[in-house]
Amino acid sequence: MKKQYLHASFMAALCCLMCALTACSRDNDIVIPQSSVDRVNITSVTVGDQMLFTGTNMHLITKVTFGTVEAEVNTNLGTRDKNQLTVTVPQQEATGKVQLTATYNSNKQLVLCEELEVIVPPVIPTVSTQLSGEVLSGEVIELAGNNLQVIKSIQVNSTAVDIRTKNATSLSFIAPQVETATPATVKLIYDNSLGANQTLTVSGQVTIKPVPAAN
Repeated sequence: MKKQYLHASFMAALCCLMCALTACSRDNDIVIPQSSVDRVNITSVTVGDQMLFTGTNMHLITKVTFGTVEAEVNTNLGTRDKNQLTVTVPQQEATGKVQLTATYNSNKQLVLCEELEVIVPPVIPTVSTQLSGEVLSGEVIELAGNNLQVIKSIQVNSTAVDIRTKNATSLSFIAPQVETATPATVKLIYDNSLGANQTLTVSGQVTIKPVPAAN
């Protein structure tokens, strides 16, 4: 009787073990989708360009990184194409070669290009304001334009004046003190990837007049 009991216990334990192994085997049969991306053949791109990547399971890609800068990627899987992905080349600090990578399933990384040259186009300011008329010393002169954030100094008749306010689309300064009515031209000094201390001359001319003496 004891032998039969031991035999039955052994068979029950064996059945449990086989069930556990079968369950593990089924778990291991779960296939996790993998992404693959065709290698990038181009060697140079410019900030703002759109790049089209092709491959399989592209909808699983969560990051496309140019060096250390991530491009914006649509993370809504329901609207993603499985065979292609388009991203815009993000802004870089300076022109140079970077490693281009894609990340999928949160931590799986693919190297798409070892050395991709990313060209940063020069930021060139423009001014739409044309100077005219008269202002008094101490009054504010405002200029409108684009990329004015790169302006580092202002010269009125070759004399530096302080920048009062500055952003991408506007710039202002105070008309300097003068003793007599003085026609004035304005030059803006800036740096970009083409070189330092470049000059932009504002079109037109303004006459700066002294503040009338108090009676």
